[in-house]
Amino acid sequence: MDLVGNWRSSPAICALAATLRPTASRSADDPVGPNHDERGGILIIRGSEAPGEEILSVFNEHAETQGIALEQRLVLAHAASKLPGSARNTAVTPPDNHSARAEWAARVLVSDTATPAQRETACEILERTMLRYWFADAEIENRTVTTACEQLGVDRSRLRRQAGRMADTLPAPREAQSADWCKAANAYLKTTPPLPGMSRRSQTGSLQSRTPATRAMRGAGGAGTPMGPRPRASVVHQVKGEEAEAVLVIVPSDNRADDLIRAWQSGVHPTETAESLRVLYVAATRARRLLAIALPSTHCNDIATHLKDANVPCEIVNVETCVPVAAGNLQGG
Repeated sequence: MDLVGNWRSSPAICALAATLRPTASRSADDPVGPNHDERGGILIIRGSEAPGEEILSVFNEHAETQGIALEQRLVLAHAASKLPGSARNTAVTPPDNHSARAEWAARVLVSDTATPAQRETACEILERTMLRYWFADAEIENRTVTTACEQLGVDRSRLRRQAGRMADTLPAPREAQSADWCKAANAYLKTTPPLPGMSRRSQTGSLQSRTPATRAMRGAGGAGTPMGPRPRASVVHQVKGEEAEAVLVIVPSDNRADDLIRAWQSGVHPTETAESLRVLYVAATRARRLLAIALPSTHCNDIATHLKDANVPCEIVNVETCVPVAAGNLQGG
């Protein structure tokens, strides 16, 4: 039986999702769920290089207009560092620094109060820590752990067991200064290669000492619950299978954005870009009614034209003014 009906998203979101697939499979899903007659289009926010709070303000304004409650809004980015600060602080999130993230993960995995989502994130962080230590010259950060393991020939289930043992074996970060914890972690990592008998590819993947744990680190494991409802924020890899009425996806302004936009428009997905497009696809298809995508200013017109050619209703809005700047009808094609 071919499953072709989409029970989650609006027609516009289904149509946009089709444009993110390779050319050969770009037919749109048939919206058949409760949002099948939703007439709203895609919101393109010009200026992902702008401060995250300004982007979030535009998103919240449009969600409010459509009567979507704060708790039904979801903000997504490929990396936690790209999330707006106020949204990122609505949940305990790992620090940006690589070594600090590993400490955070080790603390979460031995915590009695961490949520399942935090534990999953912590496990993936330690898995990445191990891969980075042993395969420092490989492209790991922009791949899912599953994809990285497949490309490197690593058994993912074995790697996950190693990550759990690492958290159990090392001293809890609160019991040692960061320099001592990093030294112990590097010594442990040296004894646990992802592939039996392998040698390290370089020495650049070691954890580095830093300043003592920050307040955010000390809050890991469940503290820091926000006052009142706020938009939830997450990295994309944590929300597979989830959904929300309104979703904001932030595509950062960096070197990878140019390749991603070209592949999105052409439908030709080179190996080095395909994973980024899959991540964007997962993020976009979490939305039920409103999908907003913050893009670098230089790419907004190109994507708007691409979507218009694919009969996807969309609207471009400037971060600074929250006023539409391009022709398009958010109420229909």
